Amino acid sequence: MKFRLFDLLICPECKGENLRLKIFSKRMIDHKIDSNKVYCKYHCEFYNRDVNDVENCEECFSWEIEEGKIECKDCNTEYPIIKGVPRMLPKYLWDNLVKFHKEFFKRYKDKFGGYFTLLEPNNFEMKKTKETLESYSYQWQTFDEMIKEWKTYFLDFIYPFEENFFRNKLCLDAGAGFGRFSYYPAEFGAEVVSMDLSEAVQSSYKNNFKHPFCYVVQGDIYNLPFKKDFDFIYSIGVIQHLPKKEEGFVSLVKYLEKKDSKIFIWVYSKRKGLYNIVNILRPITLKMPHRILNTFSFFMAILQEILILIPYKLLNKIPIRRIKKFIDKIPYTRYAHYPFRHNWADWFDRLSVPLTGGFTKEEIENWFKKQGLKEINVISRTTG
Repeated sequence: MKFRLFDLLICPECKGENLRLKIFSKRMIDHKIDSNKVYCKYHCEFYNRDVNDVENCEECFSWEIEEGKIECKDCNTEYPIIKGVPRMLPKYLWDNLVKFHKEFFKRYKDKFGGYFTLLEPNNFEMKKTKETLESYSYQWQTFDEMIKEWKTYFLDFIYPFEENFFRNKLCLDAGAGFGRFSYYPAEFGAEVVSMDLSEAVQSSYKNNFKHPFCYVVQGDIYNLPFKKDFDFIYSIGVIQHLPKKEEGFVSLVKYLEKKDSKIFIWVYSKRKGLYNIVNILRPITLKMPHRILNTFSFFMAILQEILILIPYKLLNKIPIRRIKKFIDKIPYTRYAHYPFRHNWADWFDRLSVPLTGGFTKEEIENWFKKQGLKEINVISRTTG
């Protein structure tokens, strides 16, 4: 965790800004920044002084907080920093943290007593949120490779925004998964907060560690742990998996307080045709243990490879216009341009995530209008 991130955080429990940082361990890292800009806006936690008394952030960015805790002095809630990531989750998800990080809580049990009082989810939304955390914790730590194709993939998803849009913007990637969509805005010159509900934050932290201006947080989209400082908020392939989908969107919109700030979401469109196979399989696959489902997803990806992708690749080599027109109509061929593991991961995603859904253009446009947003642009893409 960078000291800079602390300046952006609030308590998600009470929305208070009166936080205290306690460091258990930190280490020096080889992050060099060129700018003399002072990044923190409210207080310099590194030097413990007013930001107006700070000349530059070079020394601050050469340190990484590995373990510690963030305390809210208003409501006394404590949030651990584990493996470089602040865990700003609501209380009913704390038992998940203890399960995934037994060694940490064993060492610091006296500092996090509240985390050992199990709070059962008391409604449908809480139950499905816990299941979603479990699913993506497995998925995005199993399939977390960074490949060169992700750049094209990201720019296709984020269309019509281009590389130069991101420079010098403070961005929130809400539902970042293993961090592939946080990586490129940081490459393009943005400050990026990469937030996810699940243990995928560990993969995002690993994949984005080279970027001094990419900060990883574990948090809940309904209870965002941030001050309202963002220039650009984006959420790609997330909202369709929420228990209360529009409510998740509204939660993000509330953080658009800066002049000219923008929000971008990518969601599924209404699925048709062959995709109904997924809907037939899901009642069965949702009951499978993740390891078994992972094997099943592998065979589904193999089947798609044999029946669709290999014929597509072979036909694509034939220089006849009529054949080109025919193969352009074959569905689900975009995986022909990516490594096999991407297709495998997407099959796991389709069959494992507890909740999913699709929307019409009119539904999404109405979400934006109801929030009083301006310059709305809803663009139909291949599957969203």
